[in-house]
Amino acid sequence: MDKFIRELTHDDELFEKQWPNTFDQLRKLYNEYDEKNIDMSSVKVEILDALIDYVFAESSNHSEPIYVKFAFIDNVVKTLTDDPLPPLDEMVRILRRILDTNNLFNKWYLACIEVLHYKLRIFERLSSTKSSDLIKSIFQSLEKHSFSNEQTDSATQEKWREFLSREMFSALLMDTNELNLEETMLVMRPVYQQLFRYAARTSHQSRIWSEVVSTLARRLPTVFDKYPNSSDARIDLVECVKAPISNDYIALLVKSYRRNVQLFKMNSSEIPIVIEKLLLINEIDRAHDFLYQIIIEHFDSATDIIDPLISMLMRTCPMVNMDHQNELCKRVISSLVHKLDDSKCNKKLAPLFFDFILVILDLHVMEAPKCASRLLKKPEFYPWKELAPKFKDLVRSCVAYDTFEIKTYFSDLDALEDILELVANRAKANAPIFRATHDEALEAIYRWSAASTDNTSTKIWCGHVYKMGEQLLQLIDQKQVTADICSRLIKALERRVIGNEDGDGSEASDRRMSSFFTQLAIQVGTYIEVLKNLPNEVHGQLASFILAALKRPHQNESGQASFEHIIATVVWFKIAPYLNNAADVRLYEPCLKQLRSLACDEEETTFFDWLTTFWSITGMKIPDVAADHVEEFLSDLIDRKQIHMMALLPTLYSKRPDPYHARLDELIDSMFSGDISYVSSLGHLFWTITKEHPELITEEQVNHIFASLKDYNGTSHELHLIFQGLGLVANAQPHLFRNHQDVLLRFILEQQNLSAYTCLQHYLVASTIVDGEKRANEALTLLIDLLKRDSGIANDIRKQIFYACQSIGIINKQALETKKTDFEAFNSQPECRTLLDFINGNKMSEENQAAICRNREEIAQMEKRVVKTEKNVNMVTKVVQRQELKMLKYQLEQQRSDAEFTDLSASSETNPSTNDVAIAWIDRIDSSLDTIVLELQTVTNLSARVDSVDTRLNDVTEQVQIQAKEIERIDLKTLSYVPAEWGRQVSKLLNQRTDNDWRLLGKRFGYSTSELRHWALQSDPSMSLINEWFVTHKTDEATYGLVKMLDEIGRQDVAKIIREAVAEAGELIPDDMPFEIKRLPPIFLSYQWGCQKAVTTLKTHLEEAGYSCWMDIGQMGGGDKLFSKIDAGIRGAKVVICCINSAYSQSDNCLREVHLSVSTGKQIIPLQMEKQTWPPEGALGPIMSEYLFIRFYDRKSNSDNYWPADRFTELLGQIRYHVAPDPDMISERYKDWFVPRVDNLIFLQPTSHDKNGKQVELKDDTPLVVIHPQVMISYQWDRQTDIVALYKRLTQLGYRCWLDIFQMGGGDSLFEKIDDGIRNAKCVLACVTPKYTKSINCRREMSLADALSKTIVPLLIEDTNTWPPPGPMALVFTEKPHIDFRHPKENIPDGQDIWSLKQFDQVLARLKIAVPEVQTEKPRKHLLDMKRPTTALGQSEHKKRPTRVRSAPSVPQSRACSIM
Repeated sequence: MDKFIRELTHDDELFEKQWPNTFDQLRKLYNEYDEKNIDMSSVKVEILDALIDYVFAESSNHSEPIYVKFAFIDNVVKTLTDDPLPPLDEMVRILRRILDTNNLFNKWYLACIEVLHYKLRIFERLSSTKSSDLIKSIFQSLEKHSFSNEQTDSATQEKWREFLSREMFSALLMDTNELNLEETMLVMRPVYQQLFRYAARTSHQSRIWSEVVSTLARRLPTVFDKYPNSSDARIDLVECVKAPISNDYIALLVKSYRRNVQLFKMNSSEIPIVIEKLLLINEIDRAHDFLYQIIIEHFDSATDIIDPLISMLMRTCPMVNMDHQNELCKRVISSLVHKLDDSKCNKKLAPLFFDFILVILDLHVMEAPKCASRLLKKPEFYPWKELAPKFKDLVRSCVAYDTFEIKTYFSDLDALEDILELVANRAKANAPIFRATHDEALEAIYRWSAASTDNTSTKIWCGHVYKMGEQLLQLIDQKQVTADICSRLIKALERRVIGNEDGDGSEASDRRMSSFFTQLAIQVGTYIEVLKNLPNEVHGQLASFILAALKRPHQNESGQASFEHIIATVVWFKIAPYLNNAADVRLYEPCLKQLRSLACDEEETTFFDWLTTFWSITGMKIPDVAADHVEEFLSDLIDRKQIHMMALLPTLYSKRPDPYHARLDELIDSMFSGDISYVSSLGHLFWTITKEHPELITEEQVNHIFASLKDYNGTSHELHLIFQGLGLVANAQPHLFRNHQDVLLRFILEQQNLSAYTCLQHYLVASTIVDGEKRANEALTLLIDLLKRDSGIANDIRKQIFYACQSIGIINKQALETKKTDFEAFNSQPECRTLLDFINGNKMSEENQAAICRNREEIAQMEKRVVKTEKNVNMVTKVVQRQELKMLKYQLEQQRSDAEFTDLSASSETNPSTNDVAIAWIDRIDSSLDTIVLELQTVTNLSARVDSVDTRLNDVTEQVQIQAKEIERIDLKTLSYVPAEWGRQVSKLLNQRTDNDWRLLGKRFGYSTSELRHWALQSDPSMSLINEWFVTHKTDEATYGLVKMLDEIGRQDVAKIIREAVAEAGELIPDDMPFEIKRLPPIFLSYQWGCQKAVTTLKTHLEEAGYSCWMDIGQMGGGDKLFSKIDAGIRGAKVVICCINSAYSQSDNCLREVHLSVSTGKQIIPLQMEKQTWPPEGALGPIMSEYLFIRFYDRKSNSDNYWPADRFTELLGQIRYHVAPDPDMISERYKDWFVPRVDNLIFLQPTSHDKNGKQVELKDDTPLVVIHPQVMISYQWDRQTDIVALYKRLTQLGYRCWLDIFQMGGGDSLFEKIDDGIRNAKCVLACVTPKYTKSINCRREMSLADALSKTIVPLLIEDTNTWPPPGPMALVFTEKPHIDFRHPKENIPDGQDIWSLKQFDQVLARLKIAVPEVQTEKPRKHLLDMKRPTTALGQSEHKKRPTRVRSAPSVPQSRACSIM
């Protein structure tokens, strides 16, 4: 049969014609084999070989046989399918004969293979028998063919694809006649791996092989999960990156490595090499697969791969095709950076990370900054100081992105701003970074601001450039700033103002440009402060810039401040403090002229604030220039009712009084024509004039003032200075007040006005001097009637009445003696007893005697003024009368001379001899005229000399005042209780570090560790210690104790210096003194024994809170003198707490303690221990009226066991103003007493990391500390809840907030921190309540803010009856309009606070003017770094302090809120 098959024709027509016979003959021949009982398996093999020979012969002649030949093949093979089948190895051999054919890729061969496959089930038999060698041989034959897409037609390709991917290899589990059964593949894994490699490498050019790869991957995706030979794994890693790349191959490998961590560990060193090769051939996605699905997936298992991986990327990134570098950042670098940021890495890798950041930025693509920023922000990782030199390259790389054209407001390049912001923040704590970045930052600022020397353009850069610029401004090293740098930046600002008219940028760019130049203006203002003394040329440039800005509109269409107005504002308010001479000031005359024009002519009243700020500082320093503008200032005050120059006008009066005198009538006429502040302001000026020249005030003016006072319906507080001025006039001209006594009495009786009484007193005493006994009797009668009034007179006025009576008695004692009986009715009052002693001639105490002596001196001065005024009046009257007589005489003589001259003329015509008489008469007249001219010249010269002397006196007076101020300044600066004779020398020796230096001395004195630690931070710790010792002891005791202790610690060298200095001063240090050498408790408890139990409880709590206390219980030893102990206890204390009950004010000992506390300047805090009137009645009333008490009793039960925990917290807060607690004394109960108990105080939560390294917020109700406040909120503790709400609202709007209750740490007093807060702030918000105006601490805050010329914005929280509020704060608030928050609770929506009212918009408007750089319309973008209070951290948290969450905007950097 095999021979028959080989001899068959290959001619298609003939074969088709013969096919029926051929078919029959084949059946016949095959049946003959059966009949002969021959070994059919071998026969079948021969038949198959013959069939394959025929197929090969056929294919060489025809491209594709006819159908009948396919049928021939099918029938022959079908005949062989019965048992026994041909041996498997023979069938494989026959199959391989076809597969090994070179021209395999055709339908004829495929048809033969398919018939063998289907009819003989070759693949099923191979799989079932696990014939590895045979299967492998088949694969080897297949691998000889590429099945390239170009080798044949698509129909043939499709048939081969169907066969190989669905028949030989099938993805269907139901198929059994296939070679990719899972169990077969697992047994023969290396064989299939080899096949897969070949198929994957060839798949790029063959759809057939590509489909085979997919089929194999679906059937056994874990084919590469294991390798019998470890070297095979490396082979795959090498093969997979050979071009062309097979995505399926790589995908299968990636999945295997992702599933098998051991496989990754064994080959981790090869993975970076694979990624590198893929990147170099621009296979970014495949590289990302290896990185993300293998390295990042198993990152924690092989951290040693970080170094080679990053090194590889640093080497490879620059070599990646530029068109693919952005994709490289987005796909590969971004994934790696996110993982590195979230993982804990060895800090030794920090320099490598930083270099990697530089490489990323140098790619110069959009995605790079985000990656660099993320990696740079890795917390607590980088050694910033060591890396400082590299920051120059970092800044340069960021700046290079200014060539990108970005039209949108937000973009990926905003990450550059974050990078530079982080650099700026790190530079604040690492000065070398400033030095490294200064040049690069400055050069970029020059370019972007058009400040380069060769740059005259005003190009508007893209928004991301200006965002970078705002941060780069922070990287300019202020220590390297020069006048030239400042000059160039000022020119840039002016060019921007001029060029801004074009508006050629996009809206986004314009907004960022405005923000950038605003920050630039702020920095220029800072540089002005740093440089202090600017050259005249720079001041000229500043003036030119300001003038250019002022000529531009100061508002845009929406009514908001214009860009030009904002930048001019921030610079203008920095200039005045650093103008040091008249020449510099006069450069700003055009600006001042423009400001006045805007304020007056265009009614832009806000510019009055500009003028006020400038002149209030400059005018004080260089009054000669300000004096040239006095007329303008007076015009503003009188004509426009602008009180902005009120602080300066009194100072300038001595320079140029004439303009004041010229407008005195108008000043007095308009004094009551304005609001309260206006009345107060003009009253101040009136008082200034009358203080120097009371004689200028006329009767008409006095009458006008009293007529206005008679109709005045307001409160009397604002009239204080008017009454003071009238009192001065009354001193000099008492006769002007005879008809106005009733008006003064109305103010005294109805409003208890002390100033009005003082004016009345001046009048009564002065009129007594002038009119004698009669007036004395009238005055005394009037004063006694006041004392007898049933309506009552205030204690302050009552005291002054007795004082006035004493003054009248000094002038006319006889009149006083006649009223003795009347005074005896008031004998219970100490002032009256003193007066009666004076009347009776009794011996008085030294204190009272000294007071009388002072009174006599005052009266003597008053007599001189009154007598001098009378003499001046009489002299002026006589001169006027003399001049009138002379004029009358001259007129009579003139008339007579005219008559005589007429007679002479007539007679000379008739009688020539009369000519001689006429000539003599004319000579006599001429001589008289010469005499008159000479007298006039004498008078003129005398007037000139008087003017000259007056000018010289004014100059001398001015110099004396300047010297007095300078002496006062030096005294304050060098104020110390340590004797100057030896203090400096002793402190120098004790500051030298030894075992027995100042620290040992402090320990021996008994000072706490925290106090010593605090002094160690001072520039002169020894002087601070010794000064504290002398403050709390009498000088002789302090000196003795110091020398004694120095001897004990072995510092005889220092003790010798003190002894010699004391001896040289003529004094001696005793060998022994009866007092205990130790530091006394800082708190003195003054109480009356009736509340001893409650005070003992208070003492216990105070000591647990860190404050040791002096209390007479436990302080007295045998033989101790009580009074000397109390004296020492008060002198040694910082704070005296007066525990007041009803018996306290009646106790002589308690009164003695209070008086000693006041006289020694101790801080007094009154506690009400039981319900009583305030201030208490009796002698304590006037003293305690100045203080706010803390209620320390139970209103319901008044029990001794009551403990007011909330009030105790308030007490601790008040004490903390003056004394820091000793941490070593604080018990567990009061461990965190300085953390306030305020609900919902979670504004900006700090962050930490959980056990998995994930960033989390710490919910601990502890706010964060602001280090650099810019806005101060001054308040009194009774409204703390509202203030905290204000603090929260401002913080969320982007303001850094400083809260006093979180500043409790450290050994210094809270006053020092408050001082820093006010000095750093740009604006102070004063939350005014009645208690606020009485609080001594709040008064101090306002006084300091006013002295430093800070912008003060009063917020009226509760009604004070008048504005400005009565009391010492009136002068501070006089010129400042308040924002009214006095609203009933029903006007506030539920769940809201008073700050939700519309008035809060006014607060924001004021803040925007004061600190324009904060953008409140985009809150919570990011804030400056803030720290939690040290005292709020637990023990475990001290080691790793959390950083704050980045949220609210700092660009522009926020106005910080200091909550006081």
